Amino acid sequence: MKGWLFLPVLLAVILSGAILASCGGDKKTGDQSTGQPAAKNETLEDLFAKGKKVEGLFYDYSMTADEMTMNGKVWLQGKKMKTEITAAGQNTITFFDGDSNTVILYNPAENSAMKIGADRGGQDTVSDTPLDYTDDIKDISMVKELEKVVYDGVKCRVVEVDDGDKTVSKMWIHADYGIPMRIESTGADGEKFVMEYKNMKIGSIAADVFKLPAGIEITDISAMMEQMQQLPGMPGG
Repeated sequence: MKGWLFLPVLLAVILSGAILASCGGDKKTGDQSTGQPAAKNETLEDLFAKGKKVEGLFYDYSMTADEMTMNGKVWLQGKKMKTEITAAGQNTITFFDGDSNTVILYNPAENSAMKIGADRGGQDTVSDTPLDYTDDIKDISMVKELEKVVYDGVKCRVVEVDDGDKTVSKMWIHADYGIPMRIESTGADGEKFVMEYKNMKIGSIAADVFKLPAGIEITDISAMMEQMQQLPGMPGG
């Protein structure tokens, strides 16, 4: 599975504890659809293939790892993503643009924003999406179906995924859309990780959701991050 780091944590180390506070804007998402009932003989390959067709998605999430809990919201459309993360009593809004490979962190309290290239560490701002977890399953033999249940009012197929690296994950897969609604993972060291996706809505997201408000000053810190990564003891140094 992919990492669980977010840039607010990375910047806290690199930029001497600076945390960008922000507040959420309006969101526009497609309507939740119940979809078509899953076929009785639908294979797991068919189930996961449904997730590859999803391009527009909104959801709330809650991540718990050891004693740390993080909550947030995500808007996803194609290669664009907006995240709103609640941590340390403050919010951080992040815009990721896969076309330009850039990340923008927005601080409305100071009417400013910081921009960084995803290849300079900005990719760590972007949380794993439900789509990522099923995309990471390259071999269906890693997956064993356990049961069919109703979770949070949604029909789900519960599977167990053994990645062969002593990490075992249990996933509640949305029967209509083929994407996880809950993930429980246990690593080789016994560390447990739980991710829950709530209020999931499938449908196109308005383009304005992924834009900063007009008139916001953007500071590009890519060069500064590159210089810091070259310092001894720093990531990439």
